[in-house]
Amino acid sequence: MAARGKRNTGPAAKMKTDVLLKNRTFLIKNLHIDEVLELLYQERKIAKTEYESINEKRTRSKRVKKLLDVLDTKDDTAYDVFRKGLEEGDCDQDFIIRKLDETEQTTISTKLVPKPNKNRYKLVLLGTAGVGKTNLMTVYTGGKFLVGSTATVGTDFVSKNVTVDTGNECEESQVSVQIWDTAGQETYCAMSRMVYREAQGVIFVYDICNRESFEKLDFFLSEFRQYNSRSDRAVMMLVGNKRDLIGKQAYKREVTPEE
Repeated sequence: MAARGKRNTGPAAKMKTDVLLKNRTFLIKNLHIDEVLELLYQERKIAKTEYESINEKRTRSKRVKKLLDVLDTKDDTAYDVFRKGLEEGDCDQDFIIRKLDETEQTTISTKLVPKPNKNRYKLVLLGTAGVGKTNLMTVYTGGKFLVGSTATVGTDFVSKNVTVDTGNECEESQVSVQIWDTAGQETYCAMSRMVYREAQGVIFVYDICNRESFEKLDFFLSEFRQYNSRSDRAVMMLVGNKRDLIGKQAYKREVTPEE
């Protein structure tokens, strides 16, 4: 099958930052901003001028308001770093994380899970954290390899319009492929399960330099079969990733091609 196309940003392009908007009042009241703000600045998700304008505010609530205004102009990678700051900071902000999780799940179930369409195909990437699912998606849809990308929080998807060769020289078919990237951490399993539904294809991804990621695929296969009622008809593919790392630093193959 020959395919060509370009990346198309759909309704998920700002789904995660929309989660912050929906929880704006809650965050203004409860968020401990310092560690989150520092991490966003360190990882260059906000500019120096933005960082300084936030810190100019005299009260915590006003600083949170300004931060949320700034994040509303950013893409979802800023939200991922925001979440990372909540999870790794010294302040106990688990109740905020739970609130954001609930909002994400509601958004996915009511807005982003696509309805069946004969010209649209849904593909899910499954595997443990750090195996390279996000970069497989970004390279295919946009030709970009994200060096040092952060772990996916919850779920995300991008769409790509693809021209499919039907086998007839005079006929081609235009379809939309929605590629869903899922978090590999068990913390987000409940959220990931919601996107299994109606998927016509799944790519199981593992790191050939990490045997544990390979052995964990049985779990993801079982999950997909349990939560996708049409899993027996879904196209399944297995991808061993990170071959380019073999021989670099301490990396060595832990899963053989024969396996």
